[in-house]
Amino acid sequence: MLGPGGEFRGKEGVKRGVFDAVPQYWERSQLQAREFIAAGDRVIVLGEFVNQLKGSSQEIRVPFAHFFKLRDGKCVKMEAYMDVKELAQVAQCARRAA
Repeated sequence: MLGPGGEFRGKEGVKRGVFDAVPQYWERSQLQAREFIAAGDRVIVLGEFVNQLKGSSQEIRVPFAHFFKLRDGKCVKMEAYMDVKELAQVAQCARRAA
């Protein structure tokens, strides 16, 4: 597995399922937001993740799009999309080298 995935509910679910899991897979992981697009109760954030897989010195940059739905100024739904092809290739190479 390359990192967390699935559906997470509530602050604790996101913390446990996403943020607490990051160190299991990545030596370093940084999210860099590049553009924010607002349309009513929806916000789209475009950017890239800059990651370093555990056991590798190679830096991987992966574009992402995050879609947020807001209600009363709070996020009620978030969807995250990214191209994981490069991540899969690097992880496969790291496993072979281990």
